[in-house]
Amino acid sequence: MTPSRNRHLFTALTLLALLAACPLPAAAEENMRFTGTLITPGCTVSDKGGRINVTFKTNIGIEKIDGENYRQTVPYQIECPGSAPWRMKMTLVATETKFAPPAVQTSIDDLGIQIRLNGKTFKPNEPTQIEMTDRNSPPTLEAVPVKRKGSRLPEDKFEATALLIAELY
Repeated sequence: MTPSRNRHLFTALTLLALLAACPLPAAAEENMRFTGTLITPGCTVSDKGGRINVTFKTNIGIEKIDGENYRQTVPYQIECPGSAPWRMKMTLVATETKFAPPAVQTSIDDLGIQIRLNGKTFKPNEPTQIEMTDRNSPPTLEAVPVKRKGSRLPEDKFEATALLIAELY
């Protein structure tokens, strides 16, 4: 072997040894991590962009509260991303009465406001599945005063609050 050939062989072996000692990108351990959370865009529930208010305008006769009298439609709209139909869960988050039928507790112990969704009792804190086919026609919600059977209600003003949530799924 000639000295120049030895030098080339030595250089080639040295380069090969250096390459073997250096980690290749494909075999390297990752040094980046990507995380996130995917969510379904939420719906907005309101009365023309504001708070949903239900005011019983007529005086409520204590002895006439029977779960039918004084029933009122709840004015509200649901705005969701995309176009209908939407499959969603609606939940009424509220303090529930401790008597039947299930209702939103008012500031008077034995008085509640029962909410009906399409004519059926809408139990507080329990999601209900619905399908909304027209953005301008949300399910019908009604509010009606109910009282504990056999109770004697005081003559007084009352109020109750709840949060209505609509979630796409």
